[in-house]
Amino acid sequence: MSRILLLLDNKKNRQLLRERLSSQYQVVTPEEGDGLDGEFDLGVLDGAAFTHLSERVQQRREREHPILLPFLLVTTRRDVRLASNQLWRVVDEVITTPIEANELQARVAALLRARDASQQLERQYFALADRAPIGIVVTTAEQVIYANQAFTAICRCPAEEVVGRRLRDLLYPDDRPVLQPLRPITGGVEIRLLRQPDGDARWVVVHVTALSFPKGAFLATFQDITDRRTAEESLRQYANRLSLLHEIDRAILEAWSPEGVAGVVLRRLRRSVPYTIAAVTLFDWDEHVAHAIALHGADTAGRQVTLPLNGIEDLLENMRLGRVQAIRDVLELPSPLPPAVALFSEAGGRSIVSAPLLSRGELIGAISVGTDTLDVLTAEQIEIVREVADQLSVAIQQSRLHEQIRRYADELERRVAERTAELRLANKRLAALNRELDDFAYIVSHDLKAPLRAITQLSMWLAEDYAAVLDDDGKEKLRLLVGRTKHMHNLIEGILQYSRIGRVKEREKPVDLNALVTEIVDMLGPPEHIRVVISGELPTVIGERTRLSQVFQNLLSNAIKFMDKPEGLVEVGCKDERAYWLFSVRDNGPGIAEKYYDKIFQIFQTLRPPEQTGDIDSTGIGLSLVKKIVETWGGRVWLESTVGEGTTFYFTLPKARPSSQEERGGEDRGSDE
Repeated sequence: MSRILLLLDNKKNRQLLRERLSSQYQVVTPEEGDGLDGEFDLGVLDGAAFTHLSERVQQRREREHPILLPFLLVTTRRDVRLASNQLWRVVDEVITTPIEANELQARVAALLRARDASQQLERQYFALADRAPIGIVVTTAEQVIYANQAFTAICRCPAEEVVGRRLRDLLYPDDRPVLQPLRPITGGVEIRLLRQPDGDARWVVVHVTALSFPKGAFLATFQDITDRRTAEESLRQYANRLSLLHEIDRAILEAWSPEGVAGVVLRRLRRSVPYTIAAVTLFDWDEHVAHAIALHGADTAGRQVTLPLNGIEDLLENMRLGRVQAIRDVLELPSPLPPAVALFSEAGGRSIVSAPLLSRGELIGAISVGTDTLDVLTAEQIEIVREVADQLSVAIQQSRLHEQIRRYADELERRVAERTAELRLANKRLAALNRELDDFAYIVSHDLKAPLRAITQLSMWLAEDYAAVLDDDGKEKLRLLVGRTKHMHNLIEGILQYSRIGRVKEREKPVDLNALVTEIVDMLGPPEHIRVVISGELPTVIGERTRLSQVFQNLLSNAIKFMDKPEGLVEVGCKDERAYWLFSVRDNGPGIAEKYYDKIFQIFQTLRPPEQTGDIDSTGIGLSLVKKIVETWGGRVWLESTVGEGTTFYFTLPKARPSSQEERGGEDRGSDE
């Protein structure tokens, strides 16, 4: 039942209203309760009470909300509705005397319905606020009036322990000035809320808005961003670690010795791990000592220290397993301290962390950092030391390999120098031999060929001058003598040409092979029953025209010379194989058995001797000359043949000449006649 407080100074009107309202409502007067400070749903004033109670009524309504605590004024004035705004800050409705029962009931019921509706809306609002995913607080400067479930979850504190406290007392001490004094915050500020009972903090973004009612109240919202801040901090720390490792990587590339690498690592490490003393040591297991190759901090910088490994066997065993070791307080260790620990203690180190340097599973050393406090490094800092140790292990191993490679390189350079000297001496000897060979060729050309020409000339004179005296047998012997002499002359000429290949060169220039092959065919003058054709277009190549001519001339002359068909065909072709040209000379002659494929390319080797063929010009040098010329260019030569059907000779000519080819050594001496 609704409770109505009658604050009327006129006793007659007070009694009248009690009689008319008591049947439906609980009616009380100040004498029957706490008056304005008590609990009631509707207040009724008259003009006299309004005069001395209006200020108190206004204050009470402002503490809650005017709609939640309606007031009705009973007055005799007819023009009261034209009164100032002050009146409507105190009351919601006015009723004039004489009071009609029905009007009174209607006015009271309407005011109570409006109050109930407002209370229902307030309950719905708070119910929605309790389901909100962000913290919501209604507070004044002095106390929290309301806190939703999300806010109490962030604080890890029940609502009854939050309501009534000052909001700033729930903040992390360093962040309390943000809400002192309490004021609107529209842009959002990141602060920390304390959590109960352990007192750790949660990061939140707070927005504050001033409320119209209750007077002096604010609505504050809190969005928990701890996970985001934690992720951002983790990313920042990870970026710092990557930056540190990257700097160490670059420094390692510039420092080749283990000492240089270790020194760079300790200098860079100090940016992320503040230490009092730090050392990089390499272990000598044969001597059971540790060599400090880098030492930083206190007065130790630059010192060369060798320490026995006595007294730290347990730590070494754990580091063999890849475990980071920590000593919280060296002063808690029994005396005397192990030498490796005493070094840190003497430099002011109280807490020590050591990470193993492992190479292929073997403990080769350690990186150790010491601080002058009892606080062992944070987990993040220990992880940085471990990662740096892993990187340093690889760097030291690489620097050792570099040193080993440098020694090998020096030894190799010494051997190359010796070998180069030997090759220079051999080249000098070879050059001398080449000069001797040139001299020999010149001697052969002039001193051996001249007597042969004389023998040939005398034989011809004998045949002419003594033709009537010589019988047929004598004439035949003179003919054989001339033929053998000419054959010897051809052999000597072939040897000279063979020896010049690769030594005596002419200037290379573009050679049109279409024109060259045509000239050779015209010079050879094949019989009418033998046809020589060029299949397609032959390329223009860069080379020595004389050598190219020797290759095609020998292959074509052989094809023409040994043709045994009534209609002979010799075909010259070429294919572009990208890196080289593939040439072919095909005939439909007698063919060559496979067992002779290698023999025919050997010098002075023929399938039939000149005596059987009657060809005194055949010396067995032609194909060996072709083979040497082609191989000098970096190509190769081979054949395919079927006995009775014909033979195809193939050879390749690289488009890019081999780099090992000798430079032009000189010009041909001439005809060597």
